[in-house]
Amino acid sequence: MLYVNIQSKDDVLYPHGGHYYLQNGFVTKLTDDGIDHILDAFRRTPRRFAMFADHCGGAYGRMAQDATAFPRRDMAIVLALFAGWQNPAESDEKIAMMRVAWKELAPLTSGFYTNYAAADTNLAGYQEKCGANFQRLVALKAKYDPMNVFRLNANVSPKI
Repeated sequence: MLYVNIQSKDDVLYPHGGHYYLQNGFVTKLTDDGIDHILDAFRRTPRRFAMFADHCGGAYGRMAQDATAFPRRDMAIVLALFAGWQNPAESDEKIAMMRVAWKELAPLTSGFYTNYAAADTNLAGYQEKCGANFQRLVALKAKYDPMNVFRLNANVSPKI
């Protein structure tokens, strides 16, 4: 498959000009109480946002935490909330609703997946997520993307 086809396969789901907000976090262990808590939060806000969980694990979980710039080798899933809308006048309300829902779910998580980071995630959020690995990530960014070409939501600046 051509790379451009891979990159554009979801364009129909997320049309240009739309407004989107996403929050996520790593869950290291999902208990029955945690699942009930997640479902309860989702049920109280029907049709307001989507929720998904990406299963993690496998080979990267067997790698040492300091082996790469990515520090989280202990996560079981990435839990995420997502909302999309067309009318920009709805942005403040939609984002506020998402933040309230995420504030309730955030205690179940630790850190976040960079590619799903909210647009308002700041440098301190990345530093907290990466811990001791943050400087290594900045060094890699400086080496491979010194002009910060790849700088959308998932951005770590090549210099601090």
